[in-house]
Amino acid sequence: MRTSDNMNEENPPDGPPVIRLYIASLTGGGSEKVCSELCNGFAAQGARVELLLVNAFGPYLGRLDSRVRVVDFKASRAIKALPRVSKHLRSSPKLPVLVFGFNLGFALLLARGMGWHKAPVIYREGNSPRWNVKQSHRWAYRWVIRQADKVIAQSMSIREELVQRGFPPENIVVIPNPCRPAATRDQPPVREPKEAPLILGIGRLAPQKGFDRLIRAFAAFRKQTTNARLAILGEGAERPRLERLIKNQHLTDYVTLPGFDAELRPWYERASMFVLSSHHEGQSNALIEAILQECPVMCAAGGGATIELMQAAGLEDCLVSEDQFEKRFADTARRVLAMDDSRWRVARERLSKMTDFETISKRYLTVCGVDTTRPASAAVRT
Repeated sequence: MRTSDNMNEENPPDGPPVIRLYIASLTGGGSEKVCSELCNGFAAQGARVELLLVNAFGPYLGRLDSRVRVVDFKASRAIKALPRVSKHLRSSPKLPVLVFGFNLGFALLLARGMGWHKAPVIYREGNSPRWNVKQSHRWAYRWVIRQADKVIAQSMSIREELVQRGFPPENIVVIPNPCRPAATRDQPPVREPKEAPLILGIGRLAPQKGFDRLIRAFAAFRKQTTNARLAILGEGAERPRLERLIKNQHLTDYVTLPGFDAELRPWYERASMFVLSSHHEGQSNALIEAILQECPVMCAAGGGATIELMQAAGLEDCLVSEDQFEKRFADTARRVLAMDDSRWRVARERLSKMTDFETISKRYLTVCGVDTTRPASAAVRT
């Protein structure tokens, strides 16, 4: 699919859109993945979808359904795109906009307050406000969430954080991240042997993800499990620092940073264990996907959202307290690796219901005011 200044010209949808999504780009992050997957899900359900991009680039761009209309504002920053975005929204003032990202939400709601557009704004909070919003931005954050027509949170803990910051609880909807079901296998996956385990981490190479402590914890784990290996998938500004740490820990032959990979299933199937080392998360897509692939998991108990997710899957005993992660990593890893495969099958069944893709995409449409009872020609409720 190709994009232009105005829309996808290759397969334009029939008629005007009934829902818009707005995000900076489709780089390889969790919000970008959810956004692109929702676009595809909405289109598959018959809704006419328009995706607004500050700048149309990133690996998920090529994975969009051809029925999704793409509007590329070709701006270097969100603030530079704002006048043209506002003008575009005025073309259909009642059409809801589902916004991904605090900066975009702030700009769009500020523009509405100035009379630049009248579109309903639904803000999706993809992270923990307590940890992710800088001290200098907290006043703006409170203003944003109070101006939004609706806020979508991924967990009850994030909902409580929003209420504490002054957003009316009746306007918050908790919707877990959607995840497409794993394909049925003829044979169980061939994982790396437990005596030579492959440990997997996935995410942006950013401080929030705690990959530095994962590397240090892995170094201690290898003293007793000498054939263990660690692969951390993702890209980001922390790569040089992590590479130095790997070298300083004498782990060059045992720890790899393969970069971003959109096709994660082979990794989940090979991995002996997935580790979520994040200090905090909104709701980890990688953790959900690992559990749905029946990959053994262990997590740092960094924030209520991760704890809620593990409780929903029945895996509370695979959590490691945030302040003891490095100290307890080795013992917990050995215990998780020794668990029976039935644990992961049960966890998959429990989480499949919670994250069912079709159900969640319909819930998003309902919150955004789109009539899901008319899939062939979905319409905005007025």
